[in-house]
Amino acid sequence: EAGLMKGYLKIKRVLALFLAMAMLLAMVGCSGGKSAEEQYSEELDTISSEIGEVFIDFSQQLPTLDPNDSTSLEKVEGLLDQMNETFRKLGDLEAPEKYRQVQQLLDESSDHALQGLEMIQEELQVYFTGGNPSGNSQKLAEGTQLLLTASQKLQEAGEKRQEIEGNS
Repeated sequence: EAGLMKGYLKIKRVLALFLAMAMLLAMVGCSGGKSAEEQYSEELDTISSEIGEVFIDFSQQLPTLDPNDSTSLEKVEGLLDQMNETFRKLGDLEAPEKYRQVQQLLDESSDHALQGLEMIQEELQVYFTGGNPSGNSQKLAEGTQLLLTASQKLQEAGEKRQEIEGNS
């Protein structure tokens, strides 16, 4: 159980990093207009804000979760489902040519995040149903590492977007 708590603390740190990267990505964007590029930029800003909101919710709920309370598992599953849905939307965005490189990085971020969230969700379900989480917290650590990689890709996408929009 101590290993899982360490894992939860690491997840919380990764979530804070994700929030910062989502905010960076959203701040780079510009609003207004109806061109394909402006519409993509607006959609990206919206999804970035959603990522930030869901990670704030998760990081606020994490310390309050009790493995002996059945509603805690429901809360965790609901929050992880929101994260999954948000990262699917991020990966499903259709980028105009100008933003192809940004979207490629966002697709990679989405793929890593979805894989990491799946691993974390499996471990948390076992933990909250009273089982023995896969013998150790290795799966939790791998899932957290995938989220960290996703966060790095999100940061790269924000930087690439800033570079592209700075050259426009």
